[in-house]
Amino acid sequence: MAEFGLRIEGRYRRVNYILVLVGTVVGKERWTYRVDINQVAGWVVGDTFDSPKYYSTDFEARLSAIELVKLHVDGQWGMRLIPSAHGSFVRA
Repeated sequence: MAEFGLRIEGRYRRVNYILVLVGTVVGKERWTYRVDINQVAGWVVGDTFDSPKYYSTDFEARLSAIELVKLHVDGQWGMRLIPSAHGSFVRA
């Protein structure tokens, strides 16, 4: 069994993430991923997600991981608090 990996650093809406793709060959090629999303204080909670399944290509695994990052960040982005003109905080 051969195993190989690829580390990709990315950024979405000012939120950094690290994506690690892991490929294995046991008769056929299979890919999984782990994505670490960095915390942005007051805006996005950091988290780590593992691939829910195996993918046939590294491209499919990468697209799935990036979509997961977008869903995680977008789900919290609108909930962030921003200062108002009156000194209090309001939702963006």
